[in-house]
Amino acid sequence: MTEIKTITLCKETAELFDCKKKLDECFNTLGKVHETLLGYDKAFEDSLDNAYIAMNDVIMHLLSEQIDTNSTESNYKVI
Repeated sequence: MTEIKTITLCKETAELFDCKKKLDECFNTLGKVHETLLGYDKAFEDSLDNAYIAMNDVIMHLLSEQIDTNSTESNYKVI
């Protein structure tokens, strides 16, 4: 039997995880809608990819900082 463990996240960390999930959903939808309406376009896909990478980097940086701050305050080490 698998043992399930949970961790408690502060509100801001949980919100950042939600942002990441919404970002993924948004960019998946944008790509599908564009392809359905206008067909495949390499330039658009590249532009969409670059925008996704930039936004994902911002979210991941904030998430990393938030987790690091919380783990320091609670004396846990983030690996």
